[in-house]
Amino acid sequence: MRYLSIFFLAMILSLSSVVQTSFAATEDTSGDGVVALVQQAEQAAPSYEGITVEQPTKASSAFGTFWRGIKENVTLAFTFDPNKKAETAMKFADERLLIAQKDLESTDEKAKGRAQQNMERANTLMKKVQTSQEEALKNPNKDTERLLKNRAAQAEKQQQMFDEIETKAGTENIDKVLDVRAQITEQTQRLDTAINNDKIPEDVRAHLKDVKARIEEHATEIKDRVEQFQLLKEAVRNGDTSAQVKLEELKTQRFEEVKKEIDTHQGEIQKFQDKMTELKASAEKGDKKAVEMMKQIQDLPNLKNQME
Repeated sequence: MRYLSIFFLAMILSLSSVVQTSFAATEDTSGDGVVALVQQAEQAAPSYEGITVEQPTKASSAFGTFWRGIKENVTLAFTFDPNKKAETAMKFADERLLIAQKDLESTDEKAKGRAQQNMERANTLMKKVQTSQEEALKNPNKDTERLLKNRAAQAEKQQQMFDEIETKAGTENIDKVLDVRAQITEQTQRLDTAINNDKIPEDVRAHLKDVKARIEEHATEIKDRVEQFQLLKEAVRNGDTSAQVKLEELKTQRFEEVKKEIDTHQGEIQKFQDKMTELKASAEKGDKKAVEMMKQIQDLPNLKNQME
């Protein structure tokens, strides 16, 4: 079962990555159609085009964090194309969030303390992404279109990463994580300049609009929780003894909310797996619509190789 899950997850990633560059060109000729499957894939396991995010193997160290910061700054300083600079900052921001996860998994208390530092650095990098994106939109080209598709994917990916970070932080520090999450989510919402830019293809703008609407739902919930935490912490500082109990209850409530989000996401992946299994079985039985959909999917080179 484990290998079957890995197989289908690879299919999701391949499907999402390959179709992003021709999203509007795929026709819905069979029921829900390939387009619907692509949309499912993008939400369940969003992937990048042309960006490779390195997976950390261990928690951060003090020197490693310092040296990484220098390398990030030098790389960005000598990257002059705004599209490339934005994508490079995206990569660095994601890597910082993944490192924060590793920090929180560590038994080293100093490493756990650096998790907050890495999350705050990710927030700083996301501001650089936004600045470079706005510069790129002044004179957009094909690279800008790819950047925007990658930003849409990142908006989905980072919500999933923060769900994992919040659960690893536990109830003790979940409010601190949530505060940084709120700031980064605010950055990911800033897509209006792209959505309203008529030099960007309509299908790309429509996709950004859909993603922005989904992220805004998360943003509202996160903002409400941050405000609740702030009010309760202020009450505790002012000597309200009942506020401390309410604060702990709110932390537990948020922890359960995030676990539910993770379960929902895993359910989305399972639904996609089940749909692909059903589609393949129908095609093998000769169902014409299923055969046509499988043909369209197999025309995507990377996915075809996975299926074979």
